[in-house]
Amino acid sequence: MVKKQQNKSMVVEEVIEIDTAQIEPYPDQPRKEREKGWVERLAISLKKRGQKQPAIVTPYYGPKKDGIVYYLVEGENRWRAAKLAGLRLRAIVRKMDSPKEHFRESATANFFRLNRAKYPWSSPQSTPPRSHNL
Repeated sequence: MVKKQQNKSMVVEEVIEIDTAQIEPYPDQPRKEREKGWVERLAISLKKRGQKQPAIVTPYYGPKKDGIVYYLVEGENRWRAAKLAGLRLRAIVRKMDSPKEHFRESATANFFRLNRAKYPWSSPQSTPPRSHNL
């Protein structure tokens, strides 16, 4: 279970397992390109080691589609890899108040991935400069 502080009260976000067929990728996902072979390698890792970090989904608000219950907010590679491996996706369901909020969350999650050339320390192998207090 993941706990999140909000206005002096505790909000609990539960991690659940979701059938990948119930999830629709976010159509306005800012990151369009993926490293070749990455999803396949991640699928193998998920089978061997399991999913360490949950994805984030929000209840589906688009035009009605059979079986679709959630939109993906964060974790598209994990979703694609789980789908490829035939596994369920571990995810946190987070209510978004609007498509604008959904875009903001998705864009924030992808900011450093999109700007690695500008922020070379944003890769998982590097450490951010001390001046950024991260």
